[in-house]
Amino acid sequence: LVVLGSAQTTTQPQTFRSGVELVRVPVLVTEGSRSIAGLTAADFTLLDQNVSQAVTAIPLERQPVDVTLVLDVSGSVQGRALDQLRADVTTIARSLQPDDRVRLITFGENVNDVFGFQPGGAQLSLDGITSGGATSLYAALERRTV
Repeated sequence: LVVLGSAQTTTQPQTFRSGVELVRVPVLVTEGSRSIAGLTAADFTLLDQNVSQAVTAIPLERQPVDVTLVLDVSGSVQGRALDQLRADVTTIARSLQPDDRVRLITFGENVNDVFGFQPGGAQLSLDGITSGGATSLYAALERRTV
């Protein structure tokens, strides 16, 4: 005698629960291009749907930054566009602090590290940047690595 049957199983949908105990809110307070130091949790108000939330501030000391600018200087970037790129690089470099660093990488036919890392605020020589060649970062990188 063989009895065949099927076990009937009832599957309950699984429920996942989650919660939030901490929300990180990075804040940078500046006056012009200078950051304001020494602020504490008491200097901030955080509202969530108009409900005040507890604020715990963990101040970080300002850390130097390295900025690498990568510019297309192919044949399509000439005249006023190239002049504007040079002016923008100068503006960015001047906005950095002396312990920050900036460098400029250009690409067209080739990839060039124009002046290596320089301190923020340094006078940069950008007159030697010329445009020309194709706009292919991948091709320029391939030539650079060969």
